[in-house]
Amino acid sequence: CYGDISASSYLFCFSFLFFFFNDTATTEIYTLSLHDALPIFPKIRTTLRSKTIPDTIIEATRLVELGHKEIIFTGIFIGAYGHETALRRKQESPDTEHLADLLDAVSQIDGLKRLRISSMEPGDVTEVLLDAMVANRNVVVPHLHLPLQSGSNAVLRKMNRQYTVEQYLEMIAMVNDRLTVDGLPPAITTDIICGFPTETEADFEQTVRVAKRVGYLHMHVFPYSVRSGTAAARWKQLAPEILQERVGRLLSLDEELSLSYRKQLVGKQVQVMIEQFDSKSNCYKGRCGHYAEISLKTTAKQGNLVTATVTEATSKATIAKENLNILVS
Repeated sequence: CYGDISASSYLFCFSFLFFFFNDTATTEIYTLSLHDALPIFPKIRTTLRSKTIPDTIIEATRLVELGHKEIIFTGIFIGAYGHETALRRKQESPDTEHLADLLDAVSQIDGLKRLRISSMEPGDVTEVLLDAMVANRNVVVPHLHLPLQSGSNAVLRKMNRQYTVEQYLEMIAMVNDRLTVDGLPPAITTDIICGFPTETEADFEQTVRVAKRVGYLHMHVFPYSVRSGTAAARWKQLAPEILQERVGRLLSLDEELSLSYRKQLVGKQVQVMIEQFDSKSNCYKGRCGHYAEISLKTTAKQGNLVTATVTEATSKATIAKENLNILVS
């Protein structure tokens, strides 16, 4: 399911997942995957096994030598990297920040242009981790994917999440405080499950309010689907028409919030990883450090990192003009 679609490399930190490596392409995606903690997974993956920092450095260095310019950390419960369990109350040394140590180490690899952290459990975002991101901000991008799942504490309890809405919002405030630069806040993306059993209209409205308060760049909206073997599968399910209506409302909100965030990029200088040519717009497209997809005209090749200034943000695109003679790589 991965191919030559960007200059990013996804790095596996957890060795029990599927693993592949293709050293013939310099624009491949190389993956370290993470799930979103749906209740079925703890029954399947009861113990976490993490790659060592030295082994990860060896892999990352080889990827950079092959031409990869961006590496993305991902894995099952990436925030629990180095621990034997994702349950913080059961970790032998929960205050030990292995992920921050890994971030520091990989950031020092010569030739690495960008480092991004994939989806994390909200409770795993700590001051120590943010310190590491700030210390290495020349490489580590200001973007975090932090699943909300629901803005209702009642629903979060039913989902067996390890955080409350209040804790989530406190964490978002901390992230914004530490990672905002020149008035531009970090990009926050999220996952939301719509129509979880027992979700009321009031629960859903709380989710909408939280989403507006955070101001996400993008929301991945998932309609709830029954998973055999989970407690939720035995509960009364919402009517399909209610589920569909709520998904539609969140998707509309996603467009609104995304545009609002991307408008903050206008006038800002960004670095864009060139990924693909769009024949419809006659422009190249790629991601900036804040994860927004940028459209621009350029003579740079796929996989190059170019500097550009964002000139316009619309509901359809974020448009930038390349800064001539500034080719990062």
